[in-house]
Amino acid sequence: MIKNSRQYKITKSQLAKFSTALNDLETDEVKGGTSALLTLQKAALKSQLLDLQREVKEYEDLTLGNIPITELYSIDELPFTLIKARISLNLSQKELGKMVSLPEQQIQRYEATEYESASISKIKEIADALNLKIEKHVGVPIANFSLKKFFKKMNSVGIDSDFIMHRLLPPRLAARFHDKDISPDLLCLQASYYIGKVFGIKPESIFKSKPLVLNTTPLTKVKYKISSNTNKKKLGIHTIYAHHIAQLVSKATKIKANKNIPDDPYIVREQILSNFGKITFDTILRYVWSWGIPVLVLDTISFHAACFIDKSRSIIILTQKTDSEARWMFNLLYEFYHISQGTSQITENITKSLNSQDEEERIASQFAHFVLLGKDSHKLTKKSLENSNWDISQIKKNLQKISKNENIRIDVLANYVASRLSEKEQNLHGVSTVQKPLSNARQIICDHLIENLDFSLLVESDLDLLYPIFSKGMGMNA
Repeated sequence: MIKNSRQYKITKSQLAKFSTALNDLETDEVKGGTSALLTLQKAALKSQLLDLQREVKEYEDLTLGNIPITELYSIDELPFTLIKARISLNLSQKELGKMVSLPEQQIQRYEATEYESASISKIKEIADALNLKIEKHVGVPIANFSLKKFFKKMNSVGIDSDFIMHRLLPPRLAARFHDKDISPDLLCLQASYYIGKVFGIKPESIFKSKPLVLNTTPLTKVKYKISSNTNKKKLGIHTIYAHHIAQLVSKATKIKANKNIPDDPYIVREQILSNFGKITFDTILRYVWSWGIPVLVLDTISFHAACFIDKSRSIIILTQKTDSEARWMFNLLYEFYHISQGTSQITENITKSLNSQDEEERIASQFAHFVLLGKDSHKLTKKSLENSNWDISQIKKNLQKISKNENIRIDVLANYVASRLSEKEQNLHGVSTVQKPLSNARQIICDHLIENLDFSLLVESDLDLLYPIFSKGMGMNA
């Protein structure tokens, strides 16, 4: 953004240089023909030229009064709105400084750093001097607000500082919390914008003395499979967060949702094999997406898996830490079954859920296993246990033999046998330790998300909330 007349002159000069460089490239193209390098150089120059043209036009429109800036509508636009309001009133930085008893250099520093070091009281004073009306929903606090007080207020409803810093805030904003030269007032104000988007908390309520109240609507639509010692407050926070992320993904998904989801495991198995040739985590993921059901992965959260069914679309969320491909496949199919039944559900731990006497969960488990193994699942289990004397090492030998003879995956068969034994209250979970690793499951999920989402349908703050998911899924540092 161009902030003063000096920057305007520099940008105009750059604009002329880029235009000349582009003309020279086009002349070279006429003389020597098109090449891949020349095409790439032209595309880069055109992009830079357009950016400069937009900045120049915005500055010129502001100085001519074509874009009157009279109101502030959102916290994230606060610094830019203050700068634009000054320009639209044809005030220099020196003139604005005189109006609020500050030297020109201080206004320059404020604008250069987008008001990072300005206190709330000073921001309000500058806004008043610019006749800038701040809408009530923006919720600029009346008094200064410390970071300690801010985090204490958020923690009162279960939103701890670690969750805010690593889940809700974009890295560029989170990094500023460690800079002592930046005003805590503005940091709290900007952070409240992202918190408000996810949890429906009005920013102004964060800075009032009254207790915070969360919008718990998403919780009432979800069926929970959790243990008695679950931290309900933390689970509620994570559910609201996951539901909001699911809604963002739903909004940007290009594939049309299909409501006629099959619940016959053998039909699902046949469709996966006929469409993709084999059953792997990747092919199951492709199959689920083909029904218009997005799948995303969240890292370090208080539940194991989830599926949300809203009016327009269903979404599956996986969060497990395992590297076992068989378990990734099972959990994805397990949630796919719940979607076929029209159930929004949070499952804290699928293994615990299967050990219960819940008929719905038993059927969901069977559905997943039957998709993976086919119609002979019961016969294969019986074979695995015959002549084993309930000895785990002997059962594993039988599994290896059957896997080789029947040409089926040993890890999938082992998980099913362990599941059947647990239903009979036989504690033989060691059977399921025969696993094939899939270390890049999270990246596979992110690859499919990137392929199937139209990011142009999301605003910048939505992309900020999705960034930690993609960065962790792709193995990057958030």
